[in-house]
Parts: sequence; C-alpha cells; structure tokens
Amino acid sequence: PKDYTYNVKIGKDNAAVGNVNVTNWSTGSVIKGGDAVTTTENALLVIEKALAANKKNIEITLDADAGRDVLKKIKDALSSADDGSIELTVNGVETLCAEAFLKCTQLKSINLPNVKSIGQSAFYDCYNMEAVNAPNATSIGDMAFAACSRLRKVTLGNISKAGTKIFDLCDTRSSIDLVLSGDQRKMSYNYTETGWEPDPDGKNYKNSSEHLKCDFLGYRFKSISCGDKKYNLYS
Repeated sequence: PKDYTYNVKIGKDNAAVGNVNVTNWSTGSVIKGGDAVTTTENALLVIEKALAANKKNIEITLDADAGRDVLKKIKDALSSADDGSIELTVNGVETLCAEAFLKCTQLKSINLPNVKSIGQSAFYDCYNMEAVNAPNATSIGDMAFAACSRLRKVTLGNISKAGTKIFDLCDTRSSIDLVLSGDQRKMSYNYTETGWEPDPDGKNYKNSSEHLKCDFLGYRFKSISCGDKKYNLYS
C-alpha cells in the first residue's frame, strides 16, 4: 500500500489539485460504469414518472428512425392511462412507421414537430384523439387517420404525397379544421400510383377553387386554412 497527498480546489470553471490524503492505496478490481440509457428507455421512464404523478401532458424524445417495436413500447407504457386523457409530444421522430399508434385510445392529442412522413394506418381507430399537429409532414399513408371519429383539428405541412382513405370514418365536414402550409400545391389523384400528388400545373392550393370549397384529398372539411387564408365550408 502507498500513501498519497493531494490538495483539490474546485472553482467555477476548473479544479486545482493539492492536499488530500489517500492512504492504503492498493490494486483492486476495475469498477465498470453502467450501460448508457437509450433514448427509448429514457422516454419510457418519462412516461412512467408522468403517469405516476397523474400528469396528462407528456413530452418525449425518440430517435429519428424509431420503428414499430419502439412505438409499441410507447403505446404499452401509455396503456394504463385513462382513455382520451394523454396530450403527447414526440420529438425527434422523422418517419412515423405504419400502425405507429394504431388504436391508441389513450391519446387526446399528439404533437409531432419533426415528423416528415406519416405511415399507413398510423393513427387508425384512435377514436378519442381530437388534434394532430404535424406541421412538417409532407407524406401521408393510406388510412392514416381513418376511424378517428373525434378528430377536430389537423395541422400538416406541404403535402407532396398522400395515399387513400386517409380520413375515412371521420366527420370531416362537420368537425375537422384542416391547417395546411401556405406553400401547399393543388393535388390530383393518380390512378396509376393509387394516391394523391401535386398537380402537374404546379398551381398553389391557396385561394384555388378547391380551397374555396374546403376540398382536399377528396374530402370536404369544416374549414381549411392555407397560410394566412382560411375558408369555412358553411359560411
């Protein structure tokens, strides 16, 4: 064993070493640090703590490419919450996989600030969900919001690709206010590709005849805002 003396002075921005006695110094086993906590594990911990504290507004961060297995863990973690009670923000994710929140009845609203693509049936039968905020989404898969019967507001980005039956079994005419990017172009149905794509003429959707009729992707909406211009179906 050996003895050492150090003196440690710790300041705001640095530390100086000087007089601390270290006695009976000997060789021992290496103490290994624990594994790093993954983004998914941290998100699950955030949900667990929020629900334990009876908090309904929950914000988590996931990897940009978080897949179905990760989203299933998130859904399972929310399963003990009351139906229609959770206001969830998911940061980081850019591609929301197919069936990501399928039948997640606990959702009241979801905020997806980084999502660019919403997969097929991503929110199918989330019948308690009232609001979706995905301001950077440019692609929407088939039946993404189908059977979301209580949906009231949907905010999307500049849509350049969309599937079919996106809002089936939703009361779009009476209930849903749709918010689109001011750069949104008119969309037309491509029967070959079975989906919607921007019109070849490249005309803007804002103030178009479709906008005036609150018509988008084959549905009529209660209202549609495109940039700073809003039209209501029944006014």
